[in-house]
Amino acid sequence: MFPKRFRLQASWFFNKTLKEGMRYYACPFFVIMALPHWHETGRLKALEDPHYRPRIGFVVSKKVHKRAVKRNRLKRIVREWMRQSLWQDDRYDWKGVASLAVVFRPDAVKVSEAEVLERIHHAFSPKHFKRLAELSPTTLEQVKGASDAS
Repeated sequence: MFPKRFRLQASWFFNKTLKEGMRYYACPFFVIMALPHWHETGRLKALEDPHYRPRIGFVVSKKVHKRAVKRNRLKRIVREWMRQSLWQDDRYDWKGVASLAVVFRPDAVKVSEAEVLERIHHAFSPKHFKRLAELSPTTLEQVKGASDAS
């Protein structure tokens, strides 16, 4: 399980990520929304932490599958892959991202779990992640300047 500091917990923060965030990656199985740091100045001090990771949350509605067991399993599998692979890898520069929300679509339960994980892995490949890393300024001064400008 993710530590509390890496989880999107409050519904208002989920809503903020979904409404104000940019669509980072989309496929038939899920959409990943990313909220840049200049939208949430409360975590600016986190930019100085070399082990910083954004908050992440998963959304699986009843439209995806009516059984909670299926919905929870999907979240558990992807969360565990992210915790073991993505969060442990120091090659990724997360400084520009305040939060990520993974919104699953109904097709996610129609395919194998391995295929969903393969797509998640593809979403965070260097090719796609480069776009996310360039999303916002990475120094504290640049972020403060961007938040003042908006």
